[in-house]
Amino acid sequence: MDDFPKLRQGLEALPFEHEGQRLILLRDRLGFAQDSLLIPPHLAALLAQMDGENSLRDLQSNYMRMTGKLLYLEDLQNYVQKLDEGLFLESDRFLALVARERQEFFDEPVRRMQFAGTSYPADPPRLRTHLDGFVAGTADAASAVGAKGNRLVGLMAPHIDLNAGGICFARAYRVVPAAEPPSTWVILGTGHDFIENYFALTLKDF
Repeated sequence: MDDFPKLRQGLEALPFEHEGQRLILLRDRLGFAQDSLLIPPHLAALLAQMDGENSLRDLQSNYMRMTGKLLYLEDLQNYVQKLDEGLFLESDRFLALVARERQEFFDEPVRRMQFAGTSYPADPPRLRTHLDGFVAGTADAASAVGAKGNRLVGLMAPHIDLNAGGICFARAYRVVPAAEPPSTWVILGTGHDFIENYFALTLKDF
């Protein structure tokens, strides 16, 4: 176990109530950690101290100053171990996983669907039925094309989970078959985390 634990990037902490108890829900926005973690507020306060600069002894001292209570080293070690096992720390375990997943991505000939089986069905026939259900109630959307003489100059669709915004997606994309198809499509999507450059590109087919 690292004596200087460091919380990794891409996480978010949210207030959560479970069985009448107020807790902090720690979850991974990037999707490396499959499960979220419920943390008591008094321990969640230590998360901000886990920057790779504070040792376990430092964290003990900080906890004492924040709460006036003693946090036994064994309990703190168990807490840090649970964070590490859950892939919430920038540790050897997490970095090894990132290296494996990066290599798998580079080795794949196409960009695989990230949310198949969660946000939408993974089975193609079921997915088609699912999408057709959204389109069925948007028969009037095609009439939105016409102001530009059936020439499609741009299309704005929501950036949201399909289960929440399926009808909006359908109304947006329903205009495409009724319009003159562009020779080139430029598709822009929203990123959910900081990157070194303004855009993240891939040569892979989707």
